[in-house]
Amino acid sequence: MFLAALGANKLAVMLVPTVHPTVVCLGNTIGDVWVSVQTRVQTWVSSIATGWKVVFGMVMMMLVLAAVGVAVSKLTGRHGVAPPSGANGAAGSGVPGRMKRG
Repeated sequence: MFLAALGANKLAVMLVPTVHPTVVCLGNTIGDVWVSVQTRVQTWVSSIATGWKVVFGMVMMMLVLAAVGVAVSKLTGRHGVAPPSGANGAAGSGVPGRMKRG
């Protein structure tokens, strides 16, 4: 029993200098890869968040402009765009009737 323990101890003393640097190197490599993956994921997530902020801002601006347009049309009583000016009854004059010719 004692000899087996002594043999295992000698084996460990012989293997540790070989195995320990390999384990440390492997650990460092895994750590470097993990940091690289984290950095890439953070960059990806922040770029997606920035894109969604831009889209959300554009949608909100369109809604605000639409609300302002509705409020102005309700206050002024005008709906739509005024037709181009023209003679009475002419096309685009806004006055019903036949289109004058000539």
